Amino acid sequence: MSEILKRPDYVTYDTFYYDQNGTYKENILKLEEEPILAQWSLPRAFMWNSSAWVHHTLILFLPVILTIWSYLAFGFTYMPITITIVVTFVFGTLFYFGRSQYYHVGYKISKSGILIDNLKVYPRFRYGNQDPTNFLRALRIVAIFLVIFALLVNPYYLIGAGSAIFLSFMKPQIDSGELALYKASLWKSKKSKKPNYSKINIIAKRRIIYLELVDKSDGCPIFCNKDNFEEVVFLIKQFFPNAEYVQNERIF
Repeated sequence: MSEILKRPDYVTYDTFYYDQNGTYKENILKLEEEPILAQWSLPRAFMWNSSAWVHHTLILFLPVILTIWSYLAFGFTYMPITITIVVTFVFGTLFYFGRSQYYHVGYKISKSGILIDNLKVYPRFRYGNQDPTNFLRALRIVAIFLVIFALLVNPYYLIGAGSAIFLSFMKPQIDSGELALYKASLWKSKKSKKPNYSKINIIAKRRIIYLELVDKSDGCPIFCNKDNFEEVVFLIKQFFPNAEYVQNERIF
């Protein structure tokens, strides 16, 4: 369906609006047929605050900090701290590889609006809905045995076992799996011929142009690259000469 991004054959689009709404489909076809004013893609367009990378970093942060704190408080030898570093790097690498995700976003700007192809990409072996609930339950059982082992061998090991128990009770982040969206946003309403967007937030440092709807219910983030940011800003200003322009307001 998309004419912007070439996607892997195992990825499917969320076509709910496309199938249920004739106007939605009509808008996509209209923008596909119009001449291209600008077209580009970003292989990794992070929405950082809601990114899985932030979530997983927080999960890894706790046991590592607790381990370092225990060494500082009770002393350490080179052997256990070396083992800790090796295990952390090995586990961390595998963990990030297995849980990584990123957004591959493509854009096409034409005279009537913008087409956005937003593809959430995973490693192929784990593509689909990810629910770690069962894993956390299993981790809880394993952690109980680790606590018993720590009590028998060395009470200091309770720090690691306690971290595992704590993590097993964390609320799991259940991601949306095969979330690939292909949508059209028109510059003007078909009925009233008035602009759909009334406020433009230009974030030069992150190269994001955020278009806010007139009713402020939602927005349209446009991720640019360093080569076309100024060009896209210029185009947006041509489409919305009377909009309110702000800079660097927080979005996500």
